[in-house]
Amino acid sequence: MIIGVGSPFAGGSGKTEVAYHVYKILEQVNPLLLLRGYKGQKSGPTLVEENVDDAFSVGDEAYMLALRGVRVAVCKNKTQGVKFFEKNYPVIVIDDAFQHLGLVCDIYVMTLPVENQLELADAQLERFFPCGPLRDFFSDCVRKSDLIVLVDRNGLGNTVHTLDVKKPVFYSYYENKIILPEKAVLVTGIARPEAILSFLKQAGVNVDKHYRFRDHYFFSQSEIKHLEECTHAPLITTEKDWVKIKPFASPNKWIILSPRLVFDKNQNFDEHLTLRVYALLETKNYSSNHQIKD
Repeated sequence: MIIGVGSPFAGGSGKTEVAYHVYKILEQVNPLLLLRGYKGQKSGPTLVEENVDDAFSVGDEAYMLALRGVRVAVCKNKTQGVKFFEKNYPVIVIDDAFQHLGLVCDIYVMTLPVENQLELADAQLERFFPCGPLRDFFSDCVRKSDLIVLVDRNGLGNTVHTLDVKKPVFYSYYENKIILPEKAVLVTGIARPEAILSFLKQAGVNVDKHYRFRDHYFFSQSEIKHLEECTHAPLITTEKDWVKIKPFASPNKWIILSPRLVFDKNQNFDEHLTLRVYALLETKNYSSNHQIKD
């Protein structure tokens, strides 16, 4: 069985955290989490080994997940990856699956960031990057989806959200269980870091400066040394960035934001998805409903 997590948004939509959450609630059925391994040196298909690989070999997101204890694999060609791993794993969760046209998944989970209502409105008007947030047609992705997860990335769970679609919609938010300083310097190499700035501001942190690098940026030793030497306040970064910063860093100078996804308890996302998955797995004539196009 293939579960595809994806989004019409061009980066920063919570796909990886939703894919991780899906993996965790299905751990009893021996799932595999498959990523492209963006910017990693290995083309795959290969399982990620925490003690052998690093962010440079398999990509920042894949290595970050491996450090969390996830059984994760990378393959530049996800269709090839599914063919390689499907005999050993009854459930494969694919991170960023919607634009991979060669693979049809059994269940599609669409993620949408909702902390910026103007962006969400632009998405529903089919406004593509750079004039809007989209890299794919919003309506097509909604049509393809079985479940839609709204992700509030500013981490406070208080965003007002509106989405009028005839699909099951679930609200979630990032939770950061960490003690934060009164003043800090922010270092990010992720898409749309405004949500983190909003979270820190509402949490009472005075962000003295924000060093903003492009998404999936690989930091150099000299850059990290410069940041540590020129900054007196604590340095805050993301878990995804930390796997690339850590080899060059003095850990006592850094605070790592490691958000976990929390769902509205009244909506029962875990139960809803689990029932769908087990119903498919228990179907007598289920062999594999996904189709792979050569």
